[in-house]
Amino acid sequence: MLEKDYYRFTELESEFQITKEDVRYAAEKTNLRLVFFQAKRKYLIGIKTNDVFNAYGYVYYSGPVALSNEQSNQLFNSLKVKTEIVSLVIRDNIKEVRTDYPFSVALPNNYINSWTDIKVLERKWESIAAKPYPDEKDSGDKLFNDFISAVSKMNPSVKEATKNITRKLNGIDKTLTHDQLTFSLPDACVLRSDLNTHFPAKVKLSNVDSGVSVPPKNQLHEFIKNLKVLKPDLRAAGLWHHLNSLTEEEMDSIDDDSIIDSIGPKTLFWTDSNGHQKTLDKRSFENLAPKLK
Repeated sequence: MLEKDYYRFTELESEFQITKEDVRYAAEKTNLRLVFFQAKRKYLIGIKTNDVFNAYGYVYYSGPVALSNEQSNQLFNSLKVKTEIVSLVIRDNIKEVRTDYPFSVALPNNYINSWTDIKVLERKWESIAAKPYPDEKDSGDKLFNDFISAVSKMNPSVKEATKNITRKLNGIDKTLTHDQLTFSLPDACVLRSDLNTHFPAKVKLSNVDSGVSVPPKNQLHEFIKNLKVLKPDLRAAGLWHHLNSLTEEEMDSIDDDSIIDSIGPKTLFWTDSNGHQKTLDKRSFENLAPKLK
């Protein structure tokens, strides 16, 4: 198998027998964080302390970014998460580091609490907090005052009527803004480095690092392969639909190890050779079935 920095749920299922439910359990019981691929983007980097962001500089980065463990658990329930802070997790993917403060907006402000020139690549860290590089725009108060001024020039009577409602800027005529980042559960991945930490019984890291995967025989995979042989003309969605109408004779012919417990409209329930009860949802089945030969 190709060496990768991260694996999607379908790859974990097909290559290592690690289900989405396994990943969810690990996130609930340990500090596992879900990661998401992001194309090249400019970030502020620093540290989040007491809900404020203290910046060290700004960089370009492409590759996986991590949510917090709390956000990872939230994502399994809500399916989508919005955030303005992520963690950059691959040091070598950080490029073009700059430590000069690039904005005219004074510190602290709405986006950055402080700015400290720290040579981050000379320090040891496994991940570093990051926020999308913001746009510098006119503040809301300045836009309001500019609007009143423009209207007053067109209609002098407005100037007298509005002279007491213009807002004091207190020297703040600019603000830093950026839309929050949105992440969806179907795009979630797990870092290669986390596999051996959280799933040592299922993954040998030496095999992953060498690009070689030798997973044990997967009984569920054998069942799905047998189903494909039974109904060779059906695609993945059709195979799932047929699962709910299998005759007893057909089930006996494809479920060699009697692993299937029950099949619902959206979930398949099964028990592996170690007696562990597991599930496979419809979406995962439809992603997995075409990969099995």
